[in-house]
Amino acid sequence: MEGVSQIHHLRESHCDPVDSGLVNIVVYLGLEVAVVSKHVVITGPGRMGSSFLVQFLTHLGADTGFSPWEVRDKKDPIADGGAGLEHDLRKPGCPYVVKHPAFRNYICEIIHKPDVEVEHVIVMVRDLRAVIGSYDKLWLRTPWWIRLKVSLKPSGFWSKYAGDKRPDSELRREMYLLLEALAQYGVPVTLLHHPTILEDPEYLYNRLHPIFGGEIQDYWTAYHRALERKDDE
Repeated sequence: MEGVSQIHHLRESHCDPVDSGLVNIVVYLGLEVAVVSKHVVITGPGRMGSSFLVQFLTHLGADTGFSPWEVRDKKDPIADGGAGLEHDLRKPGCPYVVKHPAFRNYICEIIHKPDVEVEHVIVMVRDLRAVIGSYDKLWLRTPWWIRLKVSLKPSGFWSKYAGDKRPDSELRREMYLLLEALAQYGVPVTLLHHPTILEDPEYLYNRLHPIFGGEIQDYWTAYHRALERKDDE
């Protein structure tokens, strides 16, 4: 059969926010079918508004893996930075939009996977003094039994920053290594600034419309719905 030499690409459009989960490319090679999973990744150190962005994109209609009713209930108080709503691209079945602060740690692995394509990376940016202050507030309001648990066996954010010292230099290093890796592999990047994302829906529209499409009124509606559920980040 000569189908081995003929590759047909069937592309699903995701210009409309409602259809943003339809992003797989099916490649037919003879009798074999290879599925390339395409994704937008939200990353960066915690406490920078990434959970709000997942909530916003969920209300916009993007495939985040959560329904509008789940984006609040699924938050995990002992996840990285206490936010949750995360997926690991190394695991199968991830939605189109993947939030994962630890993405930098395995970006090389993902870039070289033939069945995964990172279309875009959204990096959250915030004044580092405000980030540390936010972590301090999170730690103080975390129940004592959870603080005991993460103190005995720290993981994720807590393994690096929980305790008496969380120097700016550590956060700067994390951000630099992330941007260096993205530059190295040529991944398209959009930077989103906190707290601007919480204050200006037109900013969200201008920055995210090239990725997700949609009308500006959809962004306003999603913004106000997400803002109602915003945690103190």
